[in-house]
Amino acid sequence: ARNNAENAAYQAERQLKALRASINLAFPHELRTALTGILGFAELISTHSNILELADLAEMGRAIYESTGRLQHLLENFLVYARLELLAADAAQAAALRQERLAHAGQVVRTITESKAQTLGRTGDVEVTTVECAAAISSAYFYKLCEELIDNAFKYSAPGAAVKVSASVLADYLRLTIADQGRGMSAQQIADVGAYVQFDRQSFERQGVGLGLIIAKRLAEMHGGWLHIESEAGAGTTVSVSLPLAPEA
Repeated sequence: ARNNAENAAYQAERQLKALRASINLAFPHELRTALTGILGFAELISTHSNILELADLAEMGRAIYESTGRLQHLLENFLVYARLELLAADAAQAAALRQERLAHAGQVVRTITESKAQTLGRTGDVEVTTVECAAAISSAYFYKLCEELIDNAFKYSAPGAAVKVSASVLADYLRLTIADQGRGMSAQQIADVGAYVQFDRQSFERQGVGLGLIIAKRLAEMHGGWLHIESEAGAGTTVSVSLPLAPEA
């Protein structure tokens, strides 16, 4: 028993060291990429403000605001992913995740979808169908999972293309499905998501395979569920997530 405990502790420590190393490699690079737009426009404003038109200043301000938003989202996703990996290395905390309970999961899905569509000016593109149920996941993690997948559906499809979101019950699971008519994913991109274990620059930077999708997959698996992708390049993507239903309160 002692040897088993020591081996488990060694494996956990090895995983944590690998996580720290991968973050240290990927984090500075991604930060520099996100900061490029902010620094570039800020420099133009600071050095040429006396000759810039108000319209130009307003456009640069919007660009800085949008780049800052992308940077904030990137930072949040790095932190969420790191937190999940640390939780996964602790058996007690990983088990505790599956004891969480979210009531009215269908309403959460509808609220997130409609809010995202309104923010992006695509209320006419979205179709939402939900049923009410309680899922075995915390509200914060369920919100994160839904937000990332729904955001991707809008991000990788053009305005006017339908985005269909549904929440249903199948056996003892909540089935969340997000379908878009966007650019789709190749078989290799889907395989990259399935094989993704830790930060890897080449996988992370492949077009269409963002960290948000990896986080959604990790969340589903850590809560006793799974994530499945069906896609065809140029024809759209359907992402399905199954999460265990929570026991009756």
